[in-house]
Amino acid sequence: MRRPLAALISIMTIATAQASPSLVGTWVSSHDLTMAFANKHAKLEERTTHFLDQIMGRLTLRFDGKRVTSDMPDWDADIGGQRRRLAGFRETSEYQVLFSNDHVVVIKGRQQVTGKEVVTVYNFVDKDTMWVYQDSTDKMVPELNIREYFVRVK
Repeated sequence: MRRPLAALISIMTIATAQASPSLVGTWVSSHDLTMAFANKHAKLEERTTHFLDQIMGRLTLRFDGKRVTSDMPDWDADIGGQRRRLAGFRETSEYQVLFSNDHVVVIKGRQQVTGKEVVTVYNFVDKDTMWVYQDSTDKMVPELNIREYFVRVK
């Protein structure tokens, strides 16, 4: 009786482990998926939508199981009718997986740019497509209330 029970537990553990999505890999922000969601669901000022349309699709995230590297290249933006060069960044920080199931991976780490400790929920559409809720606690930045989608490229 012990062997069948042990085998069943082993099979259930393997199935659960395989069902959880993985962050490990290289993910690129999806301009098209993000803007489709924003245009359909968010109530944004026209200038905010214009800026998002220019910035989305540029950020790359590389997860290796312990660290995440965020890479945003320098880019040119049209702000108020003027062309401006915006500085990108590259940051690497450690993270810890707090929870995962079939649809989400929750991590604790440091926020890009500010370095504040945050918890981030990555919501998986499928094994190679995920989204992160984007809002703002900064009074200088408007509330976005959108999803930024990422597609795994490696």
